[in-house]
Amino acid sequence: LVISTSGAPQGPRHFLFLNPLSSPSTAAIGLLRSALEKNLRTIVYCRSRKMTELISMWAGSADGAKYRKRISAYRAGFLPEERREIEAKMNSGELACVVSTSALELGIDIGGLDICILVGYPGTIMQTLQRGGRVGRAGQESCVIIITGEDALDQYFAHNPDDFFKRPPEKAVLNPDNEIIAARHIECAATEMPILREEPWIQTPGTIRAVETLRTIG
Repeated sequence: LVISTSGAPQGPRHFLFLNPLSSPSTAAIGLLRSALEKNLRTIVYCRSRKMTELISMWAGSADGAKYRKRISAYRAGFLPEERREIEAKMNSGELACVVSTSALELGIDIGGLDICILVGYPGTIMQTLQRGGRVGRAGQESCVIIITGEDALDQYFAHNPDDFFKRPPEKAVLNPDNEIIAARHIECAATEMPILREEPWIQTPGTIRAVETLRTIG
C-alpha cells in the first residue's frame, strides 16, 4: 500500500521564516501574545523541556499576565492524566495556547489551531511539516512561523527559504516485524476504531504475534 498524498483536512496554510534581531524565545513570546490578542489558537514548539517551561511562564508574566490562565506547557515528563487534562482544555477552548516539546508532534488531535510557532528549525523537513500540520485542521486559514536561531541550518533556511520547499521530506525506514513497535502502533490504532483480523496490514508475522500477545494480555 503506497500513500502518496495527504488526506488530512487543511485550509490555506502560510509559512513564514523569521530571522529575529532578538533571541528566538523573545520573538516567540511577542508573536504568541499577539496571536492571543487576536483570539488565534496557537501551538509553540520548543527544542527542550526547559525552554518549553520558560516560554510558557514568560508569556504569562508582566505584560502578558492576562493570558496566564490561557497558556499551558506540555511535555513528556507530565503525568498521563495531566496531559489528558491539557488536551481536553485545548479541545474545549479553555486554553488558547500550548507550549510543547515534540510530545505533541504526532498522534494527538487538539482541535482547531490557527498558528504554529517553531522556536528554532526542528532539524528535518518531515518534523517541520508534521508540527505545522497541527494547524488549519478545521479547514480554516492558518500560519506556520519558523523562528530561526544561530545554528548553521537555521540560518541557511532563513536566507534560502525557497530551498526548504523544493526538498522532499526525508525517507522513513521501518521494520514492520519489530514486535515491540508493532504492538504500540496496534494499541494506538485500536483506540481509534476496531481492528479486523483480516485487514491486510496486520498479516505480517510480527503484527500477528503482537496481536496475539495483546489479546492474551486483554
